[in-house]
Amino acid sequence: FVGTRPLPLVGVTAVVEHEGMLLLGRRSDNGALTPVTGIVDPGEEPADAAVREAAEEAGVVIVAERLASVHQIPRVTYENGDQSDYLDLTFRCRWISGDPFPADGEMTDIAW
Repeated sequence: FVGTRPLPLVGVTAVVEHEGMLLLGRRSDNGALTPVTGIVDPGEEPADAAVREAAEEAGVVIVAERLASVHQIPRVTYENGDQSDYLDLTFRCRWISGDPFPADGEMTDIAW
């Protein structure tokens, strides 16, 4: 793609459950409350991306148990004019270990 033409990307959302609670964080860029999300790396299995993103963003170890939803996110246009079309794969995940904390700066706070 050249310039600001839309770039198609695959993203993941990890809905992490533990003892009836969900893991949610506050995004550092816009303050929105959200589950763990991220972009699938080239050649990476989407479920593995959900597990990786949970470790990177929240410092927790999880298991992606099943694909729960697939949907196209409305086109995102960034301040510099770049555009992305994200196909999001949402996984239901189970917490294994780790106390959640904002590990990589993408979240300002994260908790059950």
